[in-house]
Amino acid sequence: MLRLQTILYFLLIILLNTSDGLCSDVKQMDLDALEKAIALTTESSEESIQQARDGDVAALYLIARELETKELFSETIPIYHYLADERSHIASQLSLGFYYYNVQNNPSKALHYFIHAGERGPNQAALYNAGKILGEHNNLVPAVAYIQLAARLATTHPEHASEQVTETCVTAFHALSQIIASRGMSLQESLDVFSYASLDGFPVAESDTVEFWQKAMKLLQSADEMYVTTGQLNLPALQEAFPYLRSTWEKDAGQLSPLQVHLLLSHMNDALAALSAVDDDYLFAAGGYAEAMARSTFCLHKDTELDLCFVTSASRAISYYRRAGDTEAAQRIFDWAQSHSSGTTAWKSMDQTPPSFDPNISSKPIWSDLPITHQLKAAHSNTKTVLMNEISTIDWLATTTTTTTSEIGSDGSTVSTSVIRQNDLVPLSLLRSTSPVGWLEYGPLHDGSVWNLNLCQRVHTLCRVLRSHETTFCKSDDTTKTCGTDSIVTLVRMKPGTTVLPHCGINNYRLTLHWCLYGCTNIELSIGNQSSLNYESESGVIVFDDSFEHSIQHNGKEDAVILVVFLKHPDLIQ
Repeated sequence: MLRLQTILYFLLIILLNTSDGLCSDVKQMDLDALEKAIALTTESSEESIQQARDGDVAALYLIARELETKELFSETIPIYHYLADERSHIASQLSLGFYYYNVQNNPSKALHYFIHAGERGPNQAALYNAGKILGEHNNLVPAVAYIQLAARLATTHPEHASEQVTETCVTAFHALSQIIASRGMSLQESLDVFSYASLDGFPVAESDTVEFWQKAMKLLQSADEMYVTTGQLNLPALQEAFPYLRSTWEKDAGQLSPLQVHLLLSHMNDALAALSAVDDDYLFAAGGYAEAMARSTFCLHKDTELDLCFVTSASRAISYYRRAGDTEAAQRIFDWAQSHSSGTTAWKSMDQTPPSFDPNISSKPIWSDLPITHQLKAAHSNTKTVLMNEISTIDWLATTTTTTTSEIGSDGSTVSTSVIRQNDLVPLSLLRSTSPVGWLEYGPLHDGSVWNLNLCQRVHTLCRVLRSHETTFCKSDDTTKTCGTDSIVTLVRMKPGTTVLPHCGINNYRLTLHWCLYGCTNIELSIGNQSSLNYESESGVIVFDDSFEHSIQHNGKEDAVILVVFLKHPDLIQ
C-alpha cells in the first residue's frame, strides 16, 4: 500500500473546506435500493443477480457499472457507496471519485475516494486524479507528491501501471514543476516537496541528501522568522545552512531533477545575497551560484514568466563578479546572456544590466537637465526652515515597527528594542551598515495613485511642494510593473557608516530622483562608469537612471535625510 504522511492528508481536508463530511453514512447495503437496481439491469444473469443479493462484491459491482453507463445514478451510487465504504472495494472508490468530480462537482469528496483507491490499490488513475484535484486547488506540494507516485508506479509497481496513464502523469508532473518554478515556494513547501520532486525517486528516504536538505531548510526557516520579527539577518543560521546546501549541490547535482535544482539554487541564492551583503568572502560563491541558476533548466526555459529568472540571475552574477573584482567572469556572463533568445538581455553595457531592459529607451547614467532639479532646489531655499521643522517630528520607526522586545541589561535595567520591518526601496541584502537601522524609510508618501494623507500630515509642506510635480511621477495602470515599486515618493534617513551595495534597478522605464534635505555632506553616489557624485549641499538634487549599476556610501558624521522619487522616463512621457 502506498501512503503519504497522514498529517498531509488532513491538512488537505482543511484546505479544501470539506466540512460537509467525506464518508458516506451507509453501513450496509439497502435491500430496497438493491432490488430497484436489479429491476433495471438487463445484462446480469439470474445467477449473478442472486450472488448480488448474497452480497458478492463482483456481482454488485457489475450491476452498478451497467447502471452507471445508463446514467441511472440514483440507483448506482448506493451500491458504489456500500462497496467503497463497507467493503473497501477499490474500483468502486475510483468510480465514486469520478462521479463526485464530474457529475456532482464536489472535489472534496472526489479527492477522498481517489486517495483511498490510489493508496490502497495502488491505483494509478486514482493517484493521478488526486494530484490533479489538488493542483487545481493550488495545493501544489501534495499535487506533485500524488502525481509523482502515480508516474513512478511504472517502476515500483509495473503491474498496476499502464503506458497511457504513465505518459499522462509524466506530462502533468513536468507541467506542475514548471508552475512551481515560475511561482516559487515557501521554505516549508520546499522542505515538504523536495523528496517528491523527481520522477527517478531521488533522494531516497533517510539519505544524507534528505538529512542535509531538512537541516538547511530548518535553519533558513529560523533565519526567516528572525527577519520577519526583527528585520535583522540571522547570520549564524545562514552561515550554518549554506554548507549543507553547497554539499548537496556538489555531491548530488547530477542526480537532481530540474525542479530540485531550481529549489536548491533558489534558496542558495537567497542565502548568499544576505551573506555577501556583510562578508565579501561570499562574493565568488554568490556569483557562481547565480550563474548556475541562470544556466538551470527552468531559468533557461523560454517561457515568458520564467525569462525573469534567467535575466535576474544573470544580472546578479555580473554584479557579484564585478564586486569581487573578477571582470573576466562578469564579461563572460554578459556575453553569454546576450545570446539568450528571449531578447530580455539586450543589454548594451555591463554597467546597465537590469532584469527588465528596453533597448529602445534612451540611456545615460545622469540626467542633470530636467526642469524638476532646478525647481526643487529653488523650493528648498524658500522652505528650508519649515521643511526641517516638519522632518524633525517624524518618528522614523513608526512606519516600520511591528512590536518591541525587552532585554535585561547588565545593570538589571530593562532595555526595549524596536522591531523593524523590511524596507521597500532597498532590501537588507543590499545594505551594509554599522547600525541595525542604517536605512529607514518614511513612506510611501505617494504610491503611484494617491497621496498618503496620514503621512503627509507630518510633512505637509513637502507634500505640497511635490504635488505640483506629480505629472512627472512614474505611474501607470500597473505602477508596480512599470515602476518596479509602488513606493513612488519616500523619505529616507541614512545613518553614517551605511552603504547601499552596487546593484542595478529593476528596469529602465523610470528615473530616480534624490533630493537631499539634510546632512548629505560626504555622501557619495557612484553610478555606471561615472565618477563618484556628491549631493553638493543640503539642497542637492540628483536625477539618475538606476538601471545602471549604482551604490551609495555615507562617509559623513550625521544622519542624512533624502527624498526619493521615481520619475517617468522622458521617452515615455506622452
